[in-house]
Amino acid sequence: MYIFYANILGMWRSHIRKILFIMRLTTVLILITMMHVSASTSAQKITYVQKDATLVQLFKEIKKQAGYNVVWNDDKFDATRSINANFKNTDLKEVMEKGLNGLPFTYSMTKKTIVIKEKPSSLLDRILDHFADIDVRGIVHDDQGLPLAGVTVTVKGNNRSTKTNESGEFSVENVDEKASLIISYLGFESQEINVTQDIGIVRLKLFSQGLNEIEVVSTGYQNLSKVNATGSFVKIDSNLLNRSVSSDILARLDGIVNGLYVDKRLSGRSIMNVRGINTLGGSAIGALIIVDNFPYEGDLANINPNDVESISILKDAAAASIWGARAGNGVIVITLKKGKFNSDLRVTVNSSLNLVEKPNLFYHPQMSSSDFIDVEQFLYQNNFYQNDLTVGNSSRPVISPVVDLLDKQSKGLISATEATNQINALRNIDYRNDVNNHFNQKAIHQQYSLNLNGGSKVNSYLISAGYDHNRGTLVGNANSRYSIRASNNLRLIKKLELRTSFSLAQVNSESNGLSNIKTRKGIYPYMQLWDANTGALAIPETYNKNYTDTAGAGRLLDWSYRPLEEIGINDNTLNVQDINFNASLKYQILDGLDAELLYRYERQISTGRKYNSPESYFTRNLINQFTQITGAGTKRIIPMGGILDRSFSNLKANNLRGQINYNKILDSKHQLNILLGSELSQSQVLSNTDRIYGYNDEILSYANVDFVNQYPVYDNLLTDNNGYIPNNVSFSGALNRMVSLYSNAAYTFNKRYTLSGSARRDAANVFGVNTNQKWKPLWSMGASWDISAEKFYAIGWLPSLRARATYGFSGNVSPGVITKPVIYYVNGPAQFTNYKYALVNTPPNPDARWEELRMINYGLDFAFKGNFLTGSLEYFTKKTDDLFASTPIDATTGFNIATKNVAQTRGRGFELTLNSNNIDLQLKWTTSASIAYVKDIVSRFFNKPLSASSYVGNAISIAPLENYPLYPMFSYKFYGLDPQTGDPIGIFKGENSKSYSSLTTDSLKNLTFHGSAIPLYTGFLRNTFSWKGIELSFNITYKLDYYIRRQAINYSSLFNNWRGDDDYSRRWQKPADELNTTVPSMVFPANTQRDSFYAGSEVNVDRGDHIRLNDIILRYNLSPAASNKIFKNLQFSLTASNIGIIWKETNQKLDPDYPYSMTGLQKGLAFGFKANL
Repeated sequence: MYIFYANILGMWRSHIRKILFIMRLTTVLILITMMHVSASTSAQKITYVQKDATLVQLFKEIKKQAGYNVVWNDDKFDATRSINANFKNTDLKEVMEKGLNGLPFTYSMTKKTIVIKEKPSSLLDRILDHFADIDVRGIVHDDQGLPLAGVTVTVKGNNRSTKTNESGEFSVENVDEKASLIISYLGFESQEINVTQDIGIVRLKLFSQGLNEIEVVSTGYQNLSKVNATGSFVKIDSNLLNRSVSSDILARLDGIVNGLYVDKRLSGRSIMNVRGINTLGGSAIGALIIVDNFPYEGDLANINPNDVESISILKDAAAASIWGARAGNGVIVITLKKGKFNSDLRVTVNSSLNLVEKPNLFYHPQMSSSDFIDVEQFLYQNNFYQNDLTVGNSSRPVISPVVDLLDKQSKGLISATEATNQINALRNIDYRNDVNNHFNQKAIHQQYSLNLNGGSKVNSYLISAGYDHNRGTLVGNANSRYSIRASNNLRLIKKLELRTSFSLAQVNSESNGLSNIKTRKGIYPYMQLWDANTGALAIPETYNKNYTDTAGAGRLLDWSYRPLEEIGINDNTLNVQDINFNASLKYQILDGLDAELLYRYERQISTGRKYNSPESYFTRNLINQFTQITGAGTKRIIPMGGILDRSFSNLKANNLRGQINYNKILDSKHQLNILLGSELSQSQVLSNTDRIYGYNDEILSYANVDFVNQYPVYDNLLTDNNGYIPNNVSFSGALNRMVSLYSNAAYTFNKRYTLSGSARRDAANVFGVNTNQKWKPLWSMGASWDISAEKFYAIGWLPSLRARATYGFSGNVSPGVITKPVIYYVNGPAQFTNYKYALVNTPPNPDARWEELRMINYGLDFAFKGNFLTGSLEYFTKKTDDLFASTPIDATTGFNIATKNVAQTRGRGFELTLNSNNIDLQLKWTTSASIAYVKDIVSRFFNKPLSASSYVGNAISIAPLENYPLYPMFSYKFYGLDPQTGDPIGIFKGENSKSYSSLTTDSLKNLTFHGSAIPLYTGFLRNTFSWKGIELSFNITYKLDYYIRRQAINYSSLFNNWRGDDDYSRRWQKPADELNTTVPSMVFPANTQRDSFYAGSEVNVDRGDHIRLNDIILRYNLSPAASNKIFKNLQFSLTASNIGIIWKETNQKLDPDYPYSMTGLQKGLAFGFKANL
């Protein structure tokens, strides 16, 4: 152990020297560039005559004539005092003595600096002062009447200070009865009050600029003051969090946090990254989520956003490394609301109604019905459908209505004129109209919440309840969430405090809408789903409609699929119950020293129910497939009735933590903050599924079926003519255990210099039995320097300047990593032996190691005079080691690939955040702006590069490749179209080529690398205007320097799967067309390699850069007088969200955030109401 730490210190001594060198260099630069050093005169005589001159003016003359800088403490010395200056060739010392005449101040002269300081008290004065001292106590509240923790209370004149506790209480001993206290808290106006033994309640007012209102951030282990913190933190308060009305708490962070990127390219799934990506796969890509001090294992959709007080984002190693091996991709800490001691009952009511437009089915340009029919006629003439139309084809493949009409015409069943007329009638039909009119709807999201909180001297409490109801954009889809939460803090005795909280969320979801209306083959664009005369229309879903209409001669169930009739006859629900219980016991051992014991229990039970009624196509189709028709009658192997699929999942998580905290201001110059702790955690998930046949939902009856034996399939519809009845039975489980030891310490000297450090060791059951692999040591260190607090600092226009630097390690636990072989027991007999059997699904990996992230962060915080502009600038570098990825292994082991530690990445970036107070009159205008840059590349990957085709695509998945981004966008080189044939031309070995097999299997070096498929630059610009009770705010977001791939025509998919694209109308058709288009000609038969080459060529890649108007919010706050003082505050709001793109680099009609979506992003309009009683 000692050798380990010695090695660590030796290893990183050079980094410490670098940090110290940078801090010294910063000092020199500031001194050289910002301080005005004058050496214009060496005279010691002053001439200055001015009636009612201020001391400031006098000191400026001294600077001008004698070259001396005069410095003083604004808190103690009033330099605006007026004097009658009448100095003519007067000695400098005499000028100073007369200027300070009658004041309790003296001065000292050192080189070219005059320092004004207080006169020392006499011995008698000090004795009398001691007997005149009193003990002072009081309570500090915010502008809403709630206790404020962490407020600095300073005795004016001697720098003695303390901070308020969580109840807002403070006490200071031995204070001069004539003294005054300075009460200050970042974001609030400071107050100076005269001392008494019991000051009572002091209420602070919000700072008029409204900037930097948050000082304390939560790491999940402790609350830290941002003034002294060395790490990189961002805190989102409830006001900013509630800009959005989304019922998803994390969705509210999108577009308001610098350095936070949400990847939305995959429909229905968003991945949230903090400062890039530091792992190569699995669910570990996203940030670690902490809720009320513990990792949250359940679904965040269960949390009511109205219960959230604030969210802290931990970005760098010093901020996040306290979470050890799970913090590699950043940490998001959610703090829920709690009651406050010494506060009156407060009642808050929230309500909102959000209307979202229907999905835009015309967002992605598709092939027209007329063009599609032309293609079908062409294919029919070339006998493409001959196999599908063969009577002996046992699979009875689906054919489209046009092909059916052409077949009937060729067989003489209908005339050519009749066929032409019916086909031409279909040319004007677009199936999207039927879907839009009958299957889609406007979404409606409703939120209601009630919060009651308050407290006495010994107890604080909070009770909240919420109800959310969301009607989905698909008819038949909806979900509701009921939540209740209660928390209580009780001071059992003077130094012992018990905190408890309990929350229950019930989320009920209905998924009965039809989101994927199609046939077994795909969608033909003239599909008809509804007729005004006959109602719901049938389409061929699984088999040829001519076959299903006549199969069984009336002895089978109706085999038609009418999508409109499916709505309302099935019952697909998922009910989730989430229970959380937190308890902590805190005992104050000494002043500043306390011990805590914390426990968290979470249980999430998910119950799924998918009931396919007897009338549903799913049930009728399955029953028909296993129906046996003989001369003796009809036998249904699957009994009549509904089919019920059930799923059940039970998640249990337990956390136990013991922690000692020491937080003490030792005197006016020293502050120490230390915590030591240990934690045990366990999470277990058990799940299973099953299926019940012949189920009657009214009388709850069911029928037994034979899952063991095979049965003939009707009319040999399956390849082997026999099949098992699907049982849908499965069982799975996982158990993860972790033990951790951790510590964190910070020392602040003279309110200027802070040193911090943390250390943590994690062990998990997924990492074998070897101690050096199971245990992972992680640590960090940091330093901060308040440059503006130095005596030499004299930049009036920049009164606040603070530098920070951190260095440390964190890690990732990849959930897919298994160190031991996993046996999978197959439910069913082996094919040849008919015995039960098992498979080894995962090979052993005894050498698995923890993923590790090293990050260095430099930060500079600044504020201009009057706080009209504040901000921070940060630069960081990072490196990861031992990343898991799939890699080939010896095939003699029985496996081709395994997941191993085979990769490294490195990255760098910067973040700039600015907040400005542009106008601060009756009309107020504030601006918040940010820009973030992060670039990650794979620095080492032990796998050999694959063929070119493995790296050409949409880049929506990580493709590890040395010296390239994690999401690289590659393309085939494109040389245009052949002027004679319209074939796409590539470049192979430096020459033009149409050998598509060679082009798509070429080496990586012959591809075009465009750049990253995720933006390197992100940011926002948020403006807020307020006048009296009216507030208008809008947020603009931008994403720059990345690439997207457009969807392109694929003739193979068009012929076989009916996937058409609007590119078809721009295809090459005759010579000279290549001058106006890049879309290849249609060839028959289709060439899949030709299609793949064109789809992956560089001509289909565009820049994704864009600027978006994210939202516009209008709020009106009604004053208490206007509401007859019934409400303390009454607010109405109107929010327009997802408004649209202001600018984009590409001229294509697509949203770069959703390049592969068929519907794009829908606009929303929300109405809100909030009242405080």
